[in-house]
Amino acid sequence: MRDLSPPPLSAGSYVRLPTDSRPPGLWDGRNATGSLVAPGLYLYRVEVEVDTGAERVAGVVGVAY
Repeated sequence: MRDLSPPPLSAGSYVRLPTDSRPPGLWDGRNATGSLVAPGLYLYRVEVEVDTGAERVAGVVGVAY
């Protein structure tokens, strides 16, 4: 699982993690060592803290090549 946990962000701000050239939330189908992952289904979960509380979304992304 890739952790995209930058410091808290203000609405409208954009942060690129200093140790990663990909913007937060973008996945290029590669694992932590840079190799392409095997074809299959992968789960994701996004959690965002907003004024009204935490918003959570989960889903599945398919990889095929």
